[in-house]
Amino acid sequence: VVSGGNVQATLQSRPGADEYHEHKLEIHLRREKLATALSGLGKSLRFDSLVAKIGLSREFGDYEAKTMDLFTETVDQVPAVLLREVGVAPLESDYVRCFMEMFYALDLALSKSTLAAMYFKVAYQIIDRQAVPVYKSTLKPDLVFAFASSDTAFEDIHLILEAKRDSHRNAYQWHIGQLADYALALRECQPTRTFVPLLFLHGRYLDLLVFTNRGYFRTPLGPVLYRASDDRRDNPLRQAVGKSLCRLWFFLTLPANRFGFLLGTPGVPRRLRFSADVVPATAEDAGRASGDDIVHVGELLNFSVWITGQCTYLYMATFRDKAAILKLSSTQTNRLPEGAVYRALENYKRPPANDDDPTNSGDQGVPNLPKIFLSGNLVEDFDGFRLEFLMMEHCGTPIVSHFQSVLSDKDSRPNANAQAELYVRQVTSTLTTALAAGVLHRDISAGNIAVKDGKAFVIDWGYAKLVKSFPDDDFTKEVAKRWSFDWEVVNRMETTKDPFTGTPLYMSARLHLGSTKRGIYDDLESLLYVMLDAFSSRERASRGKKSSSKKIAQPPGFVFYSGEVAALTRLSCTQSSKCFLGKFGVSADPQSAPCTMLDAMRRFLFFSDGIHLGDRIQENDDFSRTFDDSAAKAFMSKETVLAILPLVCDDGRQVLPQSPLPLAKEGDASPVRINSNELMSMPAALLLSSGAPAYAEEGNLPPTPSPAGRTKPPTFNLGKPANPSPLSKEATRAGALEESLLRRVLRSGKVLGNPAKENAEPADNSSTKRGSPSAESNKRAANAQPRRTLQQPGKRARK
Repeated sequence: VVSGGNVQATLQSRPGADEYHEHKLEIHLRREKLATALSGLGKSLRFDSLVAKIGLSREFGDYEAKTMDLFTETVDQVPAVLLREVGVAPLESDYVRCFMEMFYALDLALSKSTLAAMYFKVAYQIIDRQAVPVYKSTLKPDLVFAFASSDTAFEDIHLILEAKRDSHRNAYQWHIGQLADYALALRECQPTRTFVPLLFLHGRYLDLLVFTNRGYFRTPLGPVLYRASDDRRDNPLRQAVGKSLCRLWFFLTLPANRFGFLLGTPGVPRRLRFSADVVPATAEDAGRASGDDIVHVGELLNFSVWITGQCTYLYMATFRDKAAILKLSSTQTNRLPEGAVYRALENYKRPPANDDDPTNSGDQGVPNLPKIFLSGNLVEDFDGFRLEFLMMEHCGTPIVSHFQSVLSDKDSRPNANAQAELYVRQVTSTLTTALAAGVLHRDISAGNIAVKDGKAFVIDWGYAKLVKSFPDDDFTKEVAKRWSFDWEVVNRMETTKDPFTGTPLYMSARLHLGSTKRGIYDDLESLLYVMLDAFSSRERASRGKKSSSKKIAQPPGFVFYSGEVAALTRLSCTQSSKCFLGKFGVSADPQSAPCTMLDAMRRFLFFSDGIHLGDRIQENDDFSRTFDDSAAKAFMSKETVLAILPLVCDDGRQVLPQSPLPLAKEGDASPVRINSNELMSMPAALLLSSGAPAYAEEGNLPPTPSPAGRTKPPTFNLGKPANPSPLSKEATRAGALEESLLRRVLRSGKVLGNPAKENAEPADNSSTKRGSPSAESNKRAANAQPRRTLQQPGKRARK
């Protein structure tokens, strides 16, 4: 026995010892994270309940009735005992060796039966992996049941067995991190898995763990081993062992597509045909699916998999001689399917751009979306999740990779700014039109905006949210039937529980600080971070780094330690236009980056009446902001600016109007201030048909009086209504009253402190000395009156 210190010294003296320790630490931290993720998600099920949930109750009933007696007789002939004395504690390897001896002996005995070909033929090879890791991996499960015997990788494994000495019935909870690590490795390599089964041998008892997207089930199969001292023919333990082995053999003889796999093989076949069992999305797709259209599946492009929740796999494919993408995703049944989102966006009828032309009925569908060839459900519902497929056109290169390539080429570099402005206008148009159709994207990131042939596509609507109720017509009924979901349930779930979705690096600061509301501003802020990342030097620097062992320092705006730290850092970086681009690693040279457009997006998202919104974002989830027309026009098209006005509320929800506001004539010059409630009730077509925007203001309070010398953002002018409604008069009287109260409070000097303003000059406090009457009175007033304004942005980050 060597002491721990000597072992540590020996390991450190070996070459590669540091890498070994780092690898062990990485595995340990990953398993702790998996155990934490599964905390409270485990559930114990009886065996009959489990087979009923999988849909195998009838098959197992027939199997048990015909084979149970044979298993009991055969177990009496198989000397499956531990090769140690009773008083000596066996090792884990002893349990594994004994299980393998029992398995081979029982397999040989059962093969002599007349029912062997029908009931006892195991289709998998059992392989010991205690000493040798799985091919292309570093994990060493004890035993694997694989489709192939040579070079077995996780793609070829059907079932894993892990053995421990602990015989307690809850021993699986102590090793759930390791078991979940194996389940995650299988799920990453096998996209057609509906669930992942694992065998856990603790002492002489065997458990079956079934990992699903929602959590896991634990079902005890019973004892499968016994000691030499228990070797008596009338021992009831032998009968329990026979019953447990009958259950085990039932699962081992099932074909793969009946026990965890959608298809008969663990991977995705290279050629697929979507038969009548898969319901396509449209009638045109149904015609294609019933023909001889074959989908040729290529390499795996990307996957997003975790032990619980949604899983997504992307494959290169060819469909009708066209480059396509095959997407397989597991999503919750009470959430909106991505295929249904595309159908709703394609069916949306945009309002006409010109009311004078009665033949102009508007365009059909949301622009800049990928074309969907085939779509539907492969699994409608298993433990609250569906398995959905999408066959869509290939949309080109991710936008960040595109601009990094453009900026690296001297010939195409001058066109980068023009392309950026064009793509941003296209993306904002897509997001605004989708929101008008009732859908919010919620996952704008570098990988979800693709560029091809001068067009920017917004893809991956798997986390989209409904922001309005769809009418109960034939179209909605057809979509709900094809994807097996209920519109009301989906809408209710999104309303009561808005999930924390998105790519953390590109999520808005408000969401990272714990906001429970999402809107179009959050998606536009994510778009800003995507464009900053596209023109940032951090990607080009990492590409140019080849053999250097030093890590390249990241710009402060893209350093991500945690969501809250990143949010506070970015709020601080967006206060000043002078250092804004540099904080994100973007050159301030107009020839190298679209500085004007990026700064306009910064002012539009983080400023209201020239005041930075950092304090309000940090401390108030429900605040007001004004719509900056001049900044919006710098990165949006004119049509998008007009269309986004009725939709700019914090929760992204648009309510259908009951009594629209009256519109003014074109010649009137007085601006109309619209309350947020009235703005939410105004349809998009109402403002589009007027040809002029409105000044949008949330709440009844008028805008904060601007300091001397500061210019406000230009207000939208709809003109003054000829006959104002009583609601408008009442709102005007309330606004005038609150404005007078606000001015009275400001004159009394009880509101201490000033909000942070962009490029504001520091106050001159030289006239107020310590001990002077004014200083003492201010000190007493500060102690007596609590602050009513928010602290300066970035102050919390500096602390």
